[in-house]
Amino acid sequence: MVVSYDSAVVPVETIRPVSENFGDKYPQQIASSQVDKLILDKLKLLGVMPSPTCSDHEFLRRASLDVSGTLPTTTEIIAFANNTDPEKRRKKIDELVAYYDQCRQARDLPSIPGAVIRPVVSTMNSDEFVNETSNPPSSSLCSRLISN
Repeated sequence: MVVSYDSAVVPVETIRPVSENFGDKYPQQIASSQVDKLILDKLKLLGVMPSPTCSDHEFLRRASLDVSGTLPTTTEIIAFANNTDPEKRRKKIDELVAYYDQCRQARDLPSIPGAVIRPVVSTMNSDEFVNETSNPPSSSLCSRLISN
């Protein structure tokens, strides 16, 4: 909002709830972490209800794309769907972050004496590279790019 007073124009930040469910009218929500609490506080201020919990398939796809940049394999999808552990989502995030950390560390290996990068791309044309590397797990791609 822009406010004009006595020949001065001043931008003013305002927050306008998007529904009647804000403040004391907002339904009770339980936050499982400090991050969730901060998000719920903002949603309460705006009158926005959180989205319902997504399905396991949707969770696995979103988490895999967000963390590793790849889609899960069919085997990973089936294993995750059949897993009855109530902590399977938290454990999957830990697993994906561990793969990301391994690749990040592998990226830094050239600065370590004795580490050698194999030229994977230069030995094949672009069509061969795309066909051979379409949606590989990050651990597989890292191991192909780096040799001791």
